[in-house]
Amino acid sequence: MIAIKQLTHRFDGAENLLNGINVTVRRGENLVIVGPSGQGKSTLLKILSGLTAPHRGEVLINGKNLYKVSRLEKTELMSKTGMLFQKNALFDSLTVGENLAFPLREVAKLDEKKIAEKVKEYLSAVELGPAENLYPDEISGGMQKRLGIARALILDPEIIYYDDPTAGLDPITSRNIVELIKKLNKKLNATTVTITNEMNRAYQLADNIGVLMDSELVITGSVEETKTFTDKKIQNFIQGIPNNVA
Repeated sequence: MIAIKQLTHRFDGAENLLNGINVTVRRGENLVIVGPSGQGKSTLLKILSGLTAPHRGEVLINGKNLYKVSRLEKTELMSKTGMLFQKNALFDSLTVGENLAFPLREVAKLDEKKIAEKVKEYLSAVELGPAENLYPDEISGGMQKRLGIARALILDPEIIYYDDPTAGLDPITSRNIVELIKKLNKKLNATTVTITNEMNRAYQLADNIGVLMDSELVITGSVEETKTFTDKKIQNFIQGIPNNVA
């Protein structure tokens, strides 16, 4: 579904932030990427989602190079993609229901009755039905996150990118958000790539785990394979041990 080949990216005048990244994500797979802060995880997600072009390398979606196809083909590929931004990227001037209706009006060829039906379906899926006429600043952080998830999924995407979906949430809300993501991913049979800084959430969500560290992405495998991965630096990271500690 997704293939990254020899991906390299840097900011002007800086050393490579990402260097020779190679990874394949199968259809229906949940890949979770962890790693220290400032290592390029969110940048990698922006490259995958078509928002930032890499300096070198390829991003293949269903075999098509996202940065080599025509503008029309890129738009078509991106229309099959949903993304939950770290800060949700909600429209403060729109109600909860209007936030969900917005992408449907912009992209989907639906009449207003169908839009209203789909909005109610997804509000129900994320348990926000009673909040339909409230504004984002009138609901809690966890509710805002659920709204962001619903908006990322409302166009029934084949691929979903989640940028730190539990950032700033308490442990119970964080766990519930990941359970919601798993349930909706399964419903859509979506292929997902998730960035997180919480190993417990990574273990809860992942089919496969990758660790982005020192400009390289190492696929450590399943949850059990990751927990027993032999590289000491990676083990120190996932156990929360500073690498300067013997």
